[in-house]
Amino acid sequence: MSKSGKSHAPLIGALLFVAAAAAFFVLAQMGVLDGLLGRNTQPQVPEQSISEPSEPEPQSIDDYSWAELSELSAKIAAAPTADEAIKIAADAHLVNPDGTLTGEVKRIELTDGTIAGFMISDLWHDEKSDGSGHTGLSFVSDSAIALAPMNASGAITGGWEGSELRAWLATEGMKLLPEDMANALVEVTKLTNNVGHGATADSITPTNDKLWLYSAVEVCGPLNWYGQEYGGQWAYLDDVANKEGFQYRLFAEQGVVSKSDPSGSLVRRYHGQKVSWWYRTTSIGVEQIYIGGNAGDFFYDVLDSGYPYGQGQPAEVQGVVVGFCL
Repeated sequence: MSKSGKSHAPLIGALLFVAAAAAFFVLAQMGVLDGLLGRNTQPQVPEQSISEPSEPEPQSIDDYSWAELSELSAKIAAAPTADEAIKIAADAHLVNPDGTLTGEVKRIELTDGTIAGFMISDLWHDEKSDGSGHTGLSFVSDSAIALAPMNASGAITGGWEGSELRAWLATEGMKLLPEDMANALVEVTKLTNNVGHGATADSITPTNDKLWLYSAVEVCGPLNWYGQEYGGQWAYLDDVANKEGFQYRLFAEQGVVSKSDPSGSLVRRYHGQKVSWWYRTTSIGVEQIYIGGNAGDFFYDVLDSGYPYGQGQPAEVQGVVVGFCL
């Protein structure tokens, strides 16, 4: 007790309380108390959602599956105008921004082990055989998928419609395609001289096909073969051949005309070897041009050099270059 008779105990207690509180605060800041109390001393990191890496946007035709290309084809087909169809295709990198075709190739392995490639040949070109309108995308093979005669018998009667090669494409040809590709194909209507030697417009009739051969006019544009080859009096036969469709955009952009392939774009190979390949177009009106005999029984073809005007006897084995639509 002090001389004044008062006790210092309350003051000392207050000082001790302040000191203890300060020590507690310091230890809390240092994390010591967390350890003593068994708390997790690991720094807390804000939780972040972990997202799967996004798939890269397709940049070329080879980046798409056949199912995806089929969906795009349906969107292109449903476009209200041709310009809008081109915009959809350009946004998907299937054509260039100016609407020209890229010429890019989608490579696949056929079921027989052959490597084949396919290019877009046009947009909005073909008509679905069910009458529901345009298809969005048409294709052409950049190589022959097989070698075959048009008709082993050598006949042209019945033209493309009655040919052995058309029947083969609808059966064995379809079996060459991977299942996902075959399932995506859409049946379309093709116009052809299915009489064979028919020399009038009513010889042109439709067939419904999933795999088909291109006609001469679809590749070359307007034909003048008869008028130039046999004389002006036969030019009306060109008019008949020119009713088998109209030229596809790919061949027009490559500069192909009835007797010229300036860039060699029509050259096709089978297992690395250049081959001639069939059109579905038959010789027309040959009984008038060739007096008697069967000298004019042929289907037109593309030569192995890419020259677009050739003639092949139906029993000859030639390249099978196909078209199809999604």
